[in-house]
Amino acid sequence: MSGLKFEHGWEDPAGAEGAEYRATWGSLTVRVNDWPVSKYYDQEVRSVSTRLYLPLYPVAEWMVENWWSILHEVENGHNLSDPEYPVRHDLNRATGAFALPPLRFSSLGEAIELRWRRAELPSKRVEFLSYGKAILDLQQVEDELTRFISIVIERLHSFEVKNTPLQQDWAAIQALDEDERAFCKAAALAGMDPFAISKADVRRLEEAAKLLPEHLLEDLLAILRTDEFSKARKELDALDQLTQTNAAPQRRLARLRGSLSHGSGPVPYRVGYARAGEVREALGLNGDLLATTDRFMEAVKLQAQGGVQGHRFQLTELEGYLGYAGKDNACFVLGSETDSPRGRFKLARCLHDFLYGSPGTAQVVTKADSFQQRVNRSFAAELLAPGRVLAKRVRKPFVVPSELEDLAVEFGVSSWLIKHQLENHKIAKVHSGYDDGDGFY
Repeated sequence: MSGLKFEHGWEDPAGAEGAEYRATWGSLTVRVNDWPVSKYYDQEVRSVSTRLYLPLYPVAEWMVENWWSILHEVENGHNLSDPEYPVRHDLNRATGAFALPPLRFSSLGEAIELRWRRAELPSKRVEFLSYGKAILDLQQVEDELTRFISIVIERLHSFEVKNTPLQQDWAAIQALDEDERAFCKAAALAGMDPFAISKADVRRLEEAAKLLPEHLLEDLLAILRTDEFSKARKELDALDQLTQTNAAPQRRLARLRGSLSHGSGPVPYRVGYARAGEVREALGLNGDLLATTDRFMEAVKLQAQGGVQGHRFQLTELEGYLGYAGKDNACFVLGSETDSPRGRFKLARCLHDFLYGSPGTAQVVTKADSFQQRVNRSFAAELLAPGRVLAKRVRKPFVVPSELEDLAVEFGVSSWLIKHQLENHKIAKVHSGYDDGDGFY
């Protein structure tokens, strides 16, 4: 069965303490797309198994306590440095006394990426052996978590265990109306627990809903701290003024937009790669390189006179902005390094949003790890350094950093981008742990 699956069985609790622990003592196997995430080596009995033995109550309780964060909090530069972020997203934080696999839930918006890794737990004499990642439909993950939580609660009822925090919190979530659910999602996007939120933060979220454009609200909540909402409004006002002054008619790009298929799919990098290939084919670029900004603008038919602007963003997680002064009059706003590999990468991301976004609707390019931002990153990477062209340049399984630098110069991109294109297309691996830290997609 594809997707996320929690397989359980009930076991004798022996001398377990606590009514909720005794009632829900069982076995648990975690699978993602039929892959046994919970596969482990038990050092005590020297055997490999996929079935963990523990009370299932704390597992379900962790799911409920972090429900909104698991489903909706998008990774960004702020929350990844928060020591509480793993508590909200890593399954192995559900209990300290029992071994659980290091499985992280990372929201991408309408999808969720699951990542798991090998890990040795000396104190529990267990070593988890599985590693991998998968992108799953948000609804499938939500349904499976709901199913598992319901099973545990039903087990509690059968043992007449009542009024536990798990039961009370789950009932509260189930009772929320549509507006309350929207608020909880917004709070999670902003990195807050909607059931343990201060009055000051409630006011800030309400302020954000009034200050920020509705169509950009989720994108901005995913990158802003709660004290940055007013700052974001000022930034958007400045960007809108810059757009109204400098927007240029992009008629040729608009015609190109009308000829594209606008296809999508569940895996963001595949969507981005496919769209970049479609654009390259439509423009007749074949294997042509876009190694300078002038060549890039000429090739993609971008009206550069006034239409591309540098700007020093006040929001650290904001990297680009696509503004409109009419349906096809657009301004591509980048950071200060416009004519550089970084600048071309950001320009290509904005180009994606022009070609595949809603005409006339402003878009933000950010550092957040949402589905849309991943798509425009992979589009930019493939447009600037196509995998099939790289495959012709590199005909060996490994490359060294000096070769990365040479390829980066040839393609007019960063060494980081070349590294990831080689690895994502399975062309070659980098011989060392080289990474120049230019970003991610």
